[in-house]
Amino acid sequence: MIINQLIIKNIILGAAFCLISNSLLSQSDSIVEPIIVGETSLEQLLSIDNFRTEFEMYYSQYQLDTEQLEKITTLFSDYQNQHFHIVAIVGSWCGDTKEQLPILLKILSATALKDVEITYIAVNRDKKAGQKDVTEYAVERIPIFLFYANEQLLGKIVETPRQSMEKDIIEIFRSMEN
Repeated sequence: MIINQLIIKNIILGAAFCLISNSLLSQSDSIVEPIIVGETSLEQLLSIDNFRTEFEMYYSQYQLDTEQLEKITTLFSDYQNQHFHIVAIVGSWCGDTKEQLPILLKILSATALKDVEITYIAVNRDKKAGQKDVTEYAVERIPIFLFYANEQLLGKIVETPRQSMEKDIIEIFRSMEN
């Protein structure tokens, strides 16, 4: 009899714990940062507190590879007559975007690419951009940084660089030489 009472008491305590836990989780889930979708701007992304905080942290912490920056600047100067453009497919909710976008922008600002045109397209967790059709980009992972010269795709960096952001940009510019 006492054993049955202990079992029932444990079941009731366990059920109460589950209810309280679920209630707390629901409350924390309701405090969600907004998700931006469609064509956007860096300013709009930075208007989200959590995004801005992480962006600023990664931007300030990233140590530029000065040797690679010189190579980027030299390669870029060889193609100054080209119209360069970057399409950045990002997620305002995405940790990799919050990490990689500031690194890319810090590199660009330290090179001759500081004035390159960037189009920002934000997707939701389902990789949809609202009314903006992104099927041509085959978005599976983000961020995606697509590098164009005279409207020709030179290359892209998907989610994280293969080597480093600087080295991957150099490889993309070298593809123009072929």
